[in-house]
Amino acid sequence: MTPYDVYKIVDVLVDEQACPAVLREKLEAAMRAGSSGIEILGAIRSVFVDSEYSDFIDTVLSTEHLTTRKDIILYVDHLFGRQT
Repeated sequence: MTPYDVYKIVDVLVDEQACPAVLREKLEAAMRAGSSGIEILGAIRSVFVDSEYSDFIDTVLSTEHLTTRKDIILYVDHLFGRQT
C-alpha cells in the first residue's frame, strides 16, 4: 500500500453516490488537512477511526474489492512508527 492508494480509496468513498454528506465533508477536509502527505494521511486515519460511518466505509471498500478500513489504519500507524 502507498499513500496514493489511500488517496484513491478516499476518492472512491467521496464519489460514492450514497456517501453521507457529513462523511464526504470530513474526507474532503482530510485531503486538505496539511502541506505534507503524512499530515493528510493522519487526518484520513482520524476520520476512519472516529467515524460513525464505519459500516458505510467497510461496505464500500468490500464492494469495490479494496482494502479494509482496519488495514488503512494499520498502514498509517506504521508510517507514524506506531507499534500495533
